Amino acid sequence: FFDDVLDASVSQLNFKAIVDGLGNVLFQYPFRVPAYYALILRSLTVLEGLALQADPQYKLLGRAYPYIARRLLTDPAPELRESFEELIIKDNQLRWNRLENLLREGSKSSDFDAGQLWLLASWLVSPGAAGVRSKLAAEVARMMDALAADDVRNRIAQRFGNADLATRLVPVQPSEEEARSRAALLMNTVTARIRAQPASSSDSTVVQDLQTVQAPLWQLPRGSG
Repeated sequence: FFDDVLDASVSQLNFKAIVDGLGNVLFQYPFRVPAYYALILRSLTVLEGLALQADPQYKLLGRAYPYIARRLLTDPAPELRESFEELIIKDNQLRWNRLENLLREGSKSSDFDAGQLWLLASWLVSPGAAGVRSKLAAEVARMMDALAADDVRNRIAQRFGNADLATRLVPVQPSEEEARSRAALLMNTVTARIRAQPASSSDSTVVQDLQTVQAPLWQLPRGSG
């Protein structure tokens, strides 16, 4: 049951089906659920049932997910930070698709404030985020390796006029194209943030710091890939 739930996307999840599956688990294993927890589950199931009468395609969890994603990204509560870490790391690897999905869905929340993402950045450099930080650093290194390899291939191809020779000397590694595309997306996002008009003096300081970090990255010639 839980494997099916974890592997499904939010848009596919039906709250009643999850509650039914959870009920089977509760009957199978002898542990007690707090009364208020059972009441909340029952109330949400009834609300979803009413909504389904009006819209058979309605998904309660899909509607609530932008709010949940925003809380996971911006709420500094230790419990939510722990949930965030469990969500984006699996088998000791960072799951970019989950992180990107959180950012995409969280931005749909009516009270989403992009400035609050600096709270997440602040947490990432704290001692409590060592597990996430090491995985993130490894992924950033992989992206930089992909950019460097692409740059070397382009330089060899331009120098000798032979793209096949460049590919033989610097073979394209598995998932390199994905890493290079993600690196380009990340750099473009940082650039858009830098070019935005600072709203405060603190923002101006952050922009200056980002410019210092980003400047040498943009010195890399960008090939067609």
